Parts: sequence; C-alpha cells; structure tokens
Amino acid sequence: MAEPAAAGYNQSVDPEELITLARRQLGMMEAMYYAPLLPADKLETMCAVHGLEPSAREPVLVLYDDTVFGGAREGFIMTPARLLWKRFVEEPRQVRWADLSSSSSSSSSTGNVLTTGCVIIVMTNYKVPK
Repeated sequence: MAEPAAAGYNQSVDPEELITLARRQLGMMEAMYYAPLLPADKLETMCAVHGLEPSAREPVLVLYDDTVFGGAREGFIMTPARLLWKRFVEEPRQVRWADLSSSSSSSSSTGNVLTTGCVIIVMTNYKVPK
C-alpha cells in the first residue's frame, strides 16, 4: 500500500505548470484527464487505491486510467507534491517531486528525463531540485 498523504502536503511544483507540461507531453489521449475536469468516480477510486484520505487530500491535477474497462484501479495521478502510480498486479507506488535528484535524471535533446522504477517522465522546462 502506498504511504498515506500527510495532513499537510508539501507542494513541490506549481499546479498550473504541471498541468500545462502534462498536457503538452502526454496529450489528450483517451483515459487521460486534467483538473478541473476529473471524473469523480475515477478520482475517488484512484485516491482510495493510493490511500489518499478525502479530508487531507492534496489536489489531483492529472489522472490516467490504465484499466481496460475504466475502473481506475491502475494508472497514475499527479499532484503538486508527487506522482503516484499502480500497474496491474503490482502494489501502488509513488515518488515525491522533491525526492527526484540528479542521480535519477539525465539530460536529453528533449529535456530532463526523470526515471523511477518503470515510470519515465520527460520534462522540458523542469529543473531537478538540488
């Protein structure tokens, strides 16, 4: 199970910048949703999978439902503080944006490539925290 959200989350990235970057890099494919237009049922399911309590929930900015029938038990969500994901038959995982270091990144012609487990994020304007 993913570690639950802290009572007060630490915002590491600007919400509008994250949404803009995600739209540019991930596009408008089916099952990809951006705040404020997140389907309530998918949002509730994904938050439950990751142990995000409604009373202390950090805002979800991006949601991707990677299930065949739209149940939203697999996929990922992005918040201003972290990326949370779950793949089929795996436990939920997460990484805080602030925890990404230069040891988990490399430069490429398209920008900084940040990797954690099976997740690869290409962010053209993102500066890795020192």
